[in-house]
Amino acid sequence: MMNISILNKKQSCDKLADDQFISQWRLLSTQSNSFSLIQEHGFVASWYEAYKNKYDPLLLLAYDEKEELVGILPLALHQQEKSISHAGDEQAEYAGWVCKPAHQDEFLVLSLIALKKEFNLKKWQWGWLPPHSNTDWIKSNKLKENGIYINLSAYESPIYNLKDSARVKKLRKSKSIRSNINRLKRTGDLRIERITDVSVAKKIFIDLKKKANFRNLAVYNNIPFEDDKNKEQWHLDHLESGEGAHFTVLWQGDELLACNFGFCTDDTVMMGLVTYNPVQGEYSPGSVFLIMLIEFLTEEGFHYLDLTPGGDPYKERFCNAHQTLYKAVICFSQVCKFKDDLLTSVKNKIKQKYSYRDLVQIKSSVEKTVKNLLAYKPEQIFNKTDALFKYTIPMDSAEELEIRVQKYDDLLLYKNTKGYKQHKDIVFSALRSFERGDTLYSLLQEGNLIAFVWCSTTGRKHWDSQINELTSALGNETLLYGLYYLHGNNEKKVLINFLQSVMILISSESVADNYLLKPTAIDASLILEAGLISTSLTELGVAATA
Repeated sequence: MMNISILNKKQSCDKLADDQFISQWRLLSTQSNSFSLIQEHGFVASWYEAYKNKYDPLLLLAYDEKEELVGILPLALHQQEKSISHAGDEQAEYAGWVCKPAHQDEFLVLSLIALKKEFNLKKWQWGWLPPHSNTDWIKSNKLKENGIYINLSAYESPIYNLKDSARVKKLRKSKSIRSNINRLKRTGDLRIERITDVSVAKKIFIDLKKKANFRNLAVYNNIPFEDDKNKEQWHLDHLESGEGAHFTVLWQGDELLACNFGFCTDDTVMMGLVTYNPVQGEYSPGSVFLIMLIEFLTEEGFHYLDLTPGGDPYKERFCNAHQTLYKAVICFSQVCKFKDDLLTSVKNKIKQKYSYRDLVQIKSSVEKTVKNLLAYKPEQIFNKTDALFKYTIPMDSAEELEIRVQKYDDLLLYKNTKGYKQHKDIVFSALRSFERGDTLYSLLQEGNLIAFVWCSTTGRKHWDSQINELTSALGNETLLYGLYYLHGNNEKKVLINFLQSVMILISSESVADNYLLKPTAIDASLILEAGLISTSLTELGVAATA
């Protein structure tokens, strides 16, 4: 008869420091018949250490009748919420275990029964089971007899079979890819490198964090390295442990163009923390990196690149195979199961109609609408946004400021003041502007973002329909749009000096009446008082909006 032991924080810490136990854990990892990388000692121990201020280790161990260790389920207890998760929590793509194959079904069934009794659980979002997992144990009558019901959903997850050399060669020959690679090379040679030195990784993370924060804020409305203060240290600790980390960087000269901090077994590399330089978005750096990563991993001798689930469209574009994954929801009562069945049915219908990114956008839009309604005040009606004017910017008293060019991370300092867009919307728009090839000009004072404006040139379709209309109608003129200005002391002088300084960078001309300004949420009286002379756009054959 199998014996299940649930170790508390102290007992778990003692085991984690026991060399004999660590050796047993590593042996079990080699015997497990499913993908066990994220449940192995190197991953789990480094995560426990990095997150010890937030989670307590909770090891669940199984012993056979000979008192031999046959299974380990590494869990964590949230110190504040008292909720249970797998070790790794959101950092772990797959939530699994290590166990001798002959004992796996009994181990998992008895583990869930023991957890229910110990913690009086109601519902547990298990997450993605590891690839190649056997799910027969879910049908066990013992689970139902103990009031435990499991809802299992299947998903075809994208992978890349690195043995398919024809596929990557075809991607390489794509006209757009070849063009983007050549353009990127004009400002620095492209080279891909696997990073194993922690001291080098620490320097890279200074830039990596900014890029990851920017992209995630734009696409998913979260700032990972701000929301999770332990994230950087855990990645560095895991790399230093030398067990399963795979950190690959694509350099453009000496600049970080793109990277993946993933994990690897003998034959598979997982995508993990992926990011790229948004300023180079015009040249699809993410796609270029993925192609070069595939070639690099093939040379290293790997067989598969696990693109992991998540719904990102680029994964389906690049994959050449799929693997079936299962996500489990553990319900510890029939009532809970009924509610989850209903919720799952609704979610499935929504997923059939919308992508993950669509849902993120809808959620953000609803949250913004509700927030605006709650904050609405009649006196704010005058603060209309996106009013289009043409301005002559006087240059006779120009006091040049230190303007920053294409510093995308300045937008991470953005403050959502009255009348302006939400932070997420600003960064998402910036991502699209960089992809078009527009230029960002920004001004910082004492570490604060004071102003920024975008410069758009004609000749290509713009993502903003109003800007596209203007750039199409105005010939070779340059358009400044999306002006942001943080109101404060001496605001008229700083605003005009900012615009004058931008003009100086853009052109050597002493006048700037060929430039268009698209102010956002700035009171027209402030602009006029600052000395900007407005001209009706209708004189230029363009319909102005009030």
